[in-house]
Amino acid sequence: MDKWDLSVLFKNEEEFEKSLDKIQELGKLAASYKGKLKDDTSLCEYFSCTRELSEILDRTYSYAHMASDLDRKDVKAMERLMRVFNIANEISSETSFESPEIISIGKDKMIAFFKNHPDYSDFDFSILKLFDSSDHVLDDKSEKIISNYAMLERTGSELYGALTYGDGYNNT
Repeated sequence: MDKWDLSVLFKNEEEFEKSLDKIQELGKLAASYKGKLKDDTSLCEYFSCTRELSEILDRTYSYAHMASDLDRKDVKAMERLMRVFNIANEISSETSFESPEIISIGKDKMIAFFKNHPDYSDFDFSILKLFDSSDHVLDDKSEKIISNYAMLERTGSELYGALTYGDGYNNT
């Protein structure tokens, strides 16, 4: 059976662990911008931080998810994946202020921001789309509560996948 070459993402477990540490560090940095996004300089710094965070988290999640898909009975791989989920959920909770703060800035000011800062144009679609659904964005405290439940949403499907595919998986 063909297997993914995961060494393209991380050569060893130590690199994976360093990546998790970096994700947590960037998550704390992103969370430190709470209440500061109205200022262009802080918004630029926040977007730079979340861009780097997203890139590292995507690679780390891909590694953990693909490793767990190789063998659903591999407890260490599932544990690694759950650690990534937990860290991502924690960061999501700690940065749940983002949507309410950006909405409070206003759509016109955000359009002007993206015109003045083209380096962050990769954010403009999702941020401007946020204004279309602003009626559904709650206050900071409520958004944080909802983000805390994100892990529960995944748990059922992960458990189902582990039991369904793990029981039927034959490594030969």
